[in-house]
Amino acid sequence: MKKTLIILLCSVLIGLGLVAYFDTHCDPEKIFFGEALARSDHWQEIIEREHPNKYVLAGGSSSRTGINPALLLRHDGIPLVNAATHAGFGATVNSELALAYLKKGDTLIVAIEPDNLTGTSYDSHDYTTSGLKFLIHQHKPFQHDTHLFTPSTEHYSTILRGDSTTILIRLLKPLFSDELYRYTIDKNLTPSGWMPVDRNWQKQPPPFIAEQKMPTAKLNDFGKKLLTDIRDWCNRNGIRVVYSLPRALGENKARAYYASLILDISSIMPVLRDPALGVNSNPKEFADTVNHLNSKGATDATLELGRELREQDYWTREELKQYLHNQGYDETGHPLPPPANSSHHGTLP
Repeated sequence: MKKTLIILLCSVLIGLGLVAYFDTHCDPEKIFFGEALARSDHWQEIIEREHPNKYVLAGGSSSRTGINPALLLRHDGIPLVNAATHAGFGATVNSELALAYLKKGDTLIVAIEPDNLTGTSYDSHDYTTSGLKFLIHQHKPFQHDTHLFTPSTEHYSTILRGDSTTILIRLLKPLFSDELYRYTIDKNLTPSGWMPVDRNWQKQPPPFIAEQKMPTAKLNDFGKKLLTDIRDWCNRNGIRVVYSLPRALGENKARAYYASLILDISSIMPVLRDPALGVNSNPKEFADTVNHLNSKGATDATLELGRELREQDYWTREELKQYLHNQGYDETGHPLPPPANSSHHGTLP
C-alpha cells in the first residue's frame, strides 16, 4: 500500500512538473505575450529617459493590435506603453498586468473590451486558468504594495491543477494545421510592443440586432466593480485614469449601443471622445478577427487616440444623452416612445 501511494505521489508530482514546464517553456501563447510585455518593458525604459510621465494602455489584443506606441510618439510626441495582452486571460488579469507599469503622475488608459463588462457575468471575464498562470509567471504585479488582484489558495490550486484542454489543443494542433500558433514574434511584434496583424478579414460587419443588444448596453456587476476598483487604486496611487473604447468591426448603428455603455462608464471615470464610438464598419481595415485592426486600421485608431490625448477631449454625459436621443433611445438605452401623433395621417379639410 505504501509503495502504491509513493508511486501515485510521484506520478502527481511529475505531472505537475510537466504542466509547469509546458506553461513556461512550450506554450506558444504565453511565450508570445511574454515577449510582448518584455518589449513593452524596453519601450518604457526608452520613453522614461525623456518623459517624466507617461500613458499606459490596459486591455486585450484589440488594444495590442490597435495602438502603435512608436507612431504615437513620433506623430504626437506622446509617450505610451502598450501593456495590453489577450482578452482570453480575463479582464482583471489584463488590468493587473498594466498596473505594474504605472507610477505617480502617470495616466492609465483602460480599454477593456465591452464584451467583458456587459451582459451576463462569467468567471472567465475576471480571470482564466491561462491568465492566472501568465500573471504569476510575470511576477511584476506582485511588486506592488497594493494591487487589484491578490492570489488566494483557490487560485494556486487552479494553477496547479493545470488546463488540460489548452495543453491538448496545443499538442494536437500541428496534426491539423501548419501553425502551432498563428502569431510569431518575428512577424507580429515591433520594438515598441505593437502587434501588427495584416491578414485580410474580408467579411461584412456582423449584423447589429438592436432588440437583443441594447438591453445589455450597461455595465454588469463585474464591470462596475472592476472599473471602480481600478479607479480607486489609481486615486490611491496618484495616477489619472480614463476609459477608451477599443474599435471593433460593426454596423454604424451599433454606435448607439456603445454610447449607452460609455454613458454608464462615465459615471466612474472620464471617457475619451472618439467620434467612431467603438465602431469601424470597414472590413478592409481588420485582420483576422472583428477585434484586430490591421495596419491601416491601427494607424487611424492611433492617430485618433493621439488627438484625444493632445486635446484632452472627453465625452460629456449631455453629449452622449443627446446622441442616444437622436438615435431614438433614452439615456438607459431603451427605445423612446414614438411621437403621440406619429400614427395619425393628416387629412384634408
